[in-house]
Amino acid sequence: MSIPETNTVEAAREHLRAQIRQTLGMEWMEFRSRHPALAAALDQQTIIELAITHLEDDPAYQKAIADADASSLTAATIEALLQGKVRSLLEKLVR
Repeated sequence: MSIPETNTVEAAREHLRAQIRQTLGMEWMEFRSRHPALAAALDQQTIIELAITHLEDDPAYQKAIADADASSLTAATIEALLQGKVRSLLEKLVR
């Protein structure tokens, strides 16, 4: 029995959500120390959902993930890519 594509897409989205939550957790302390008022006003779950939407619409991210799948890049490489994307998103919030 094959897994319906919707479940596969949703599972991938949940995995991405978990990765972004972890990455945001690593970046949040620094962001909060530099922008305390903004950090207090922001809901981290909203930022996570914004990041997911941003990444799903980002051709560079999609290409990097496809390339990673094709060449078996390590989880650390993908984590570094996500960290850069989340950091960039947080910086856009301050502009």
